[in-house]
Amino acid sequence: MKNRITEKRKKSGDARTLYPQDLPRKPVRIDILRMVLRRDKKPVAEYDLPLDRWLTPLQAVQRKNARRTLREYRIQRGYQITSPRIRDEAEIFTISDLHLGHENSIPRYKRPFLQSDPGEMNRILIRNWNWTVKKTDMVLFLGDLAYKSLDPAEYYLDQLNGKISFLEGNHDPYRPFMSHCLLMQYREIPYLFIHDPEELVRPFDGWVIHGHVHNKDLTRYPFFNPKTKTINVSAEMVGYRPIPMSEIDDLVRTMDETMTFRELMPVHTLPPLNPREHLNPREQLRYNDTRGNHVSQN
Repeated sequence: MKNRITEKRKKSGDARTLYPQDLPRKPVRIDILRMVLRRDKKPVAEYDLPLDRWLTPLQAVQRKNARRTLREYRIQRGYQITSPRIRDEAEIFTISDLHLGHENSIPRYKRPFLQSDPGEMNRILIRNWNWTVKKTDMVLFLGDLAYKSLDPAEYYLDQLNGKISFLEGNHDPYRPFMSHCLLMQYREIPYLFIHDPEELVRPFDGWVIHGHVHNKDLTRYPFFNPKTKTINVSAEMVGYRPIPMSEIDDLVRTMDETMTFRELMPVHTLPPLNPREHLNPREQLRYNDTRGNHVSQN
């Protein structure tokens, strides 16, 4: 199917079509979490960079320490919200490919969670969403909410804030409330929202916001590509939390360089915005439990 789409694009002379061999390759930053000190090829200690401490070989393999390392790393990188970031003004958000309940998404997309505990990933992604989006905000979700989960999509949708417009992903069982794509004009700029960018076979003069490819093709589909006018809002690309259209609009109007990933500030360095007003009772209890401690307990 993709080969046929590519041939159609070649024949149609789509100026937006670029191929891997034609694209400049940018270096990708790799985050190192631990460094191993060895003697005669045997590990004698590990230095944990996020926690800024030495670990013995026994401590290094303990699951509880791995969870602490990943949790602190997520907080430092802005991937885990530690207090609500809800604003008073109405906003439109978008995100794609949460893959809730999908254990294999953790190693496949290099997500900073333990593969043995996808439940923790679910809790953090849902909390990030609800501490970013209030009930009256609109969310354009671009597909693949859950995969290989024992729970249906409705189970997760009931836990998420916002008025959600759901675009069908390739892993979503079809529901009547799903759409395939969406056209929208935001502040006089046209946008097309679709799950898989390869399904766009006709030239589109505006910006294409999509998911599906995750972080598997950073050359063709980085987070922000002004040359091809594509924006990849897969969860891994936007910091595991919905991104407001106002932020996208600022990039479209001011940024002329490719951004591999969305740039985030560690959330615990910022004061919370209206931390309690828009939380449901369950989230209110979680916030009360974690207040004053930037490392949220699950």
